[in-house]
Amino acid sequence: MGENRPRFVDGAKGHVESWFWRANHPTERRAVWLKATVLRSLNGPQLAEAWCLLFDAERAWGGKLSTPLEQAHFQDAPFAAVVGECSFQETEAGVSLQGVVQTDSGPVSWSLQATPDERPLGQSLCLFPSRKMLEGRFPRNKSITPFAVQQLDGHIEIPEARWDVSGWTGMQGHNWGPAHAESYAWGHCSFADPGKAPSVVVEAVSARIKLGGWTTPLLSTMVVRRGTEEYRFDRLVDSWRQRSEMGEFGWALRMRGKAGEALLSMDAHPSEMVCLGYANPDGQTRYCLNSKLARVRLQVNPTRSSGFTCTSEHGGALEFLRTTPDVRLGEVI
Repeated sequence: MGENRPRFVDGAKGHVESWFWRANHPTERRAVWLKATVLRSLNGPQLAEAWCLLFDAERAWGGKLSTPLEQAHFQDAPFAAVVGECSFQETEAGVSLQGVVQTDSGPVSWSLQATPDERPLGQSLCLFPSRKMLEGRFPRNKSITPFAVQQLDGHIEIPEARWDVSGWTGMQGHNWGPAHAESYAWGHCSFADPGKAPSVVVEAVSARIKLGGWTTPLLSTMVVRRGTEEYRFDRLVDSWRQRSEMGEFGWALRMRGKAGEALLSMDAHPSEMVCLGYANPDGQTRYCLNSKLARVRLQVNPTRSSGFTCTSEHGGALEFLRTTPDVRLGEVI
């Protein structure tokens, strides 16, 4: 079965799941984020949703479309998610992304093609120390990045303008579980010299999760790829060798392990963030502060080779999940 295989079970309750694509303009402060989600409530409606967020140098905005789950379509091999007028469908060339949603500024529509990067850099990436954890009971919240690097092409229609998407660097993720995590910071960034393909990619997370009635301290993991090399810092329960510091709109993570040491810092300006409401099956809501124009600095000191540093002024995907919204980011989407 593919890594995008839907994990929800028909008729079962208490489940959230999402598939998302994001891509950044190679030089400008411009990015797009698309997502399909499933919510199986314990006592409320069973929903499928399609989301679209847009980011540029002036603002961040977006919208979503919600439909009853029984009216949506999800399948594996080939993967497909169809929510109303929005479709995310695997093709021989990659994934076709088509749709339209309403936003406060009017309708936004898109017609995009996601093409995988076939190099080792772009292969599927798992932050867990073992992929067997995707099937086990711990942790409750599962995550896999089927395509760590890919390219998006096509166009996006916004009110009174059109974005031509050509050679935007992107990625695709898939996550699921019985509920959203208590809180987390998550980040992803591809680094490339101007006019060249990405040469380094990093993905990391720091999260608090529930174990029975107890909430853990922050547990962190990070994976860095450079060319054909991969540096893993994935010992989740290892407080001596990981340090995570979260600010209002910034995050700093230091990880040490057999691979050496890695330091990651990410931050975003509030004007380049939106606040999303993620419903849990029990009716509670978590709030995701979401930017795709984050500033990123990565420093890696490998055990057996020379160290390297990568920076990006506006190429990072940065998310914070919290229990309360941030009114400074405007209306919750």
